[in-house]
Amino acid sequence: MARASPVFLHFKVDPKVEIAACLDIWTGYDKEAEQADDDFRSGKIDRKAYDRLGDLRQKGEDAYKRCFTERAEAAVPCRSKPAGAIPAFCRAQ
Repeated sequence: MARASPVFLHFKVDPKVEIAACLDIWTGYDKEAEQADDDFRSGKIDRKAYDRLGDLRQKGEDAYKRCFTERAEAAVPCRSKPAGAIPAFCRAQ
């Protein structure tokens, strides 16, 4: 029996959509993660305390994705899309 190879799809959004509020959320988690790493390495917190923080970088990425998903539709300029590539939410406008 032949095994199927995984297929990876990559989609590019033009123009690039950046949502400052979402980036701020992600940056905040990254700063917390860096501080936790520094505190652990310097001995300010022990392994148990460090582990209780969880994976702050992953939490930040997840929070960013939730934020982006909620706000991306409003951030995409519908009028700048070529005729054949207009997303459904733009067609409704």
